[in-house]
Parts: sequence; C-alpha cells; structure tokens
Amino acid sequence: MKPFKVLGFLFISLLILIGITFLFPEGEINIAPNFTINYPSFQQLYKKKVKDERTVEEIAKFRQDSIRVALRNAKRMSILDSLKLYESFDVDNPASLYHPDKEKIALYVFFGQMDSLSIKDTAAHVLHYGDSQIEMDRITGYLRERFQALWGGNGPGFVTPKPLTPGYNLSHFFSDNWSRKVPFGPLSFRAKHYRYGPLCTVCSFDSAETATVSIRARKKSTEGVKKFDVFKVIYKGNVNVSASGNRGNKEFSIVPFSNGIKMGVWSFDTFQSKASFSFQGDSLSEVYGISLESKKGVYLDNVPMRGASGTFFSVINKTLLKESLVAINSRLIILEFGGNVMPVIHSKKKAEWYGRKMKKQIEHFKEIRPEATILFIGPADMQVSKGGVTQTHPYLETVIGELKRNVLEAGGIYWDMYSAMGGNNSMKVWQNNKPKLGSSDGIHFTKKGANTIARMLFETIENEYIIYKMKQRLISLNEGN
Repeated sequence: MKPFKVLGFLFISLLILIGITFLFPEGEINIAPNFTINYPSFQQLYKKKVKDERTVEEIAKFRQDSIRVALRNAKRMSILDSLKLYESFDVDNPASLYHPDKEKIALYVFFGQMDSLSIKDTAAHVLHYGDSQIEMDRITGYLRERFQALWGGNGPGFVTPKPLTPGYNLSHFFSDNWSRKVPFGPLSFRAKHYRYGPLCTVCSFDSAETATVSIRARKKSTEGVKKFDVFKVIYKGNVNVSASGNRGNKEFSIVPFSNGIKMGVWSFDTFQSKASFSFQGDSLSEVYGISLESKKGVYLDNVPMRGASGTFFSVINKTLLKESLVAINSRLIILEFGGNVMPVIHSKKKAEWYGRKMKKQIEHFKEIRPEATILFIGPADMQVSKGGVTQTHPYLETVIGELKRNVLEAGGIYWDMYSAMGGNNSMKVWQNNKPKLGSSDGIHFTKKGANTIARMLFETIENEYIIYKMKQRLISLNEGN
C-alpha cells in the first residue's frame, strides 16, 4: 500500500474515533452481567485538567501537633480539664477510632494488659495481618518502635523460615530445601491439612538435607530490632531443632501443644544481634514460625500477604491457631485488608458480601482468642481510571461503610485509613507531596508515606491511651477521698 493511502486510512480512523466521542452516551453500557463498555466523551478527553493544590497537612489531621499547641496555650490545667482537651480531639475527627461500645472496653482492656507487662515481667504479641500495604515491615515497623517505647520489649517478633517478601529490618537467609504453603491464592499455594499457625504459613523441608535459617538485623533497622535474647520456634513432627546466637550462654525449654505440635524456647543471658537455626526431621515435619524477642515487653509481628483479601482465617486449623495464639500471649490482632477485593466489587451487594465475610473472621478470632482485642484497619484511597480520568474507586466508600458496620457488630475496633488520609482522591495529594508519600500505582504508600500513616494511627492510639491513664488517675483520686 502506498504511503499516502496509509496516511489517509489513519486520518479517517482518527476522525471516526473522534466522532464516537460525540455520539457515545455518557456512562457505561451494560452488555452482560459484570461486562460493560465505556468510551470517553470529547469533554473527558480534551477538558483542561486542574491540578489538585491541596497538601497532606491540609487533608490529614495530625493529632499531636494540635494537642501540643493547645497545651502550650494553656498555662495550667487540672486533670479533668486535660481529659476534656484530649477527648475533644476525638470529636468529628476522621482519624479517630470507632468503638463497638461507648465505654471503649476492648481498647482499655488492651491498655491494662500492656501496662501489666512490666509488673508481671512477661511478654505479649501483637499480630499485624495485612495485604501488600504492610510488606517490608511498612506501618508495622513504625508501630513496633512506638509500642516498645511505651511498654518495653526488643526484637522484631515472629517471621517465617521462608518469607513471602523481603524485610526492611532483617536480612533473612534460608537454605534451598524449604517449601512454603499459605491459605490463600491458587490451590497449588495451599496445604490440604490447613495447619498454618499464627503467621498463616507452614514451611516444610526436604528431609534428605538439613534445613537452615539465618537472621540478622540490618544496620539501618531500628535499635529495638537489633537486640533480642529469646528465640522461639513453633513446629510439628519428628524435628530436631538447634539454635545459636552470636554471644553468651543459653537455656532450652519446650512448650507442648496438642497433636505433636510444640514450641521450642531458647533463652540467652545477653542480647543477640543475629540468630541461626538448623532443622533435621522426616517428611512430615512442619515449621510454623520463628520469633526473635526479649523476656518482657511487646512484640509486633508483621504478617504481609500479597494479594490476600483476609477472608480465610476461619478455615485455618482451629486447634493449632488457638494454641499458638495462647502460647505467644497475643493481646492485639490487627487486620488490614480491603484493597485486594476492590477489582471484583461492582455493586453494593458485593460490598455487603465482603463485609459479612470479614465479620465472620473477627467472630472467629474472638471465639478462639477472647483475651485479644481486634483492630481492623480499613483500606486506603485507591485510584482507578474511569472514563480516562484517574479517581477514587467508585465503590470504595461503599466497601468501607460495610466493613465499618460489620467490624463494630462483631465487637472489633475500626480505623478508617481512607478518611484519616483525606478521603476522596487523597492518594493524588499524597503522590504529589514532596517527598512523595504515595506510589505511582495510586494504591500503595511509599516508605515515607507508610511511616506517615502509621504515625497518624499511633497518635490516635496514644491519644486514647492518655485518656485511659487520666481516667485511671481520676478513679484513684476519687477512691482516695
């Protein structure tokens, strides 16, 4: 074909495409269930785009900055006046926690448990389950550092022998003969026996060889992560496990579970900065998790599950999950899900279905571990392309509403990350921030962004803790009169 004919064909095709923009009706045309056709209008294609000039500081409320200003302006305040001031920051604040009851019993029980750790000289775990938003210790790492500053503790907590993703705080080396199964994703990823343990993974190894794991803190990791003096391994089967640190002497003990599952515990007389493990056993051997911690304090376990929507906890072997949660003294379970289900949400009915599924998971945790408080972190703003325009997913707020309602009905606490970060189209603002706080995919946070949103969550929790301590103080004063 001659060049001028090719040019003419392209020109005519372009005119036809432009013409369609005038003729195609606004919105979508439903062809079949879950199948629609959308074509951008002329106005959508050629209208002038207006840049969002808002800042993160304008759309996201940082509670402690406001409280410090208020406290500076007040020369002297009684405990009662201070209590009223802190409580005022929870009124109509999108970054506040939503509680299943006015008395905030679940959260206050958790605070009491944390305060008792130093008195009882014991340790407790916080399990942070989530999707790819928490990979590489994002959000969890910041919370761990701040929680341990409040209630003590050292070490990163639980990890798997073969992690799903690399860690930000830890260098993790493992031999090639490890295999891993998880309770979500394709059937080939899953174990038929559903024994996954507290990290929702089960690792096994080729019994013909010795399986090894070596873990050490990275130089850039926080100081609390760099030292630990207790190693724990939860495992099943005819397994011979040996563990070593890089200094000091150790003592070994075993905590027995049912059905041949046990937890080996190595206690050192001085802090370690690295840990090495060697496993030998038969083909039925299973390892559910390795923990690096200290003898007292709180540990936050980062459990990222890329692609997961969080609807599978109720199918995990109930006995194993219950016994392991009891053995590690879990006191707070954080569930952070919602983003991965959005691609299949095309109606309010689907959103209601997902809300009910998550309610079932919370009820399951409350049944097997009633001593633990449940905190659900809702999804962040999620940008999608609609008619050639990038905007918040049209059903995101519907899903958030259903999650919030179902979480509270199940007795959990809800934190609305979407509203806290600024609501509709807030991810664009986080992306435009300098330094960049939102990733280019319009879904995830950058490392700095994850620290920022984690700071907002911690400030919310810390504010509630200060209120709790003031109320305890007032009760004590009233009892003394």
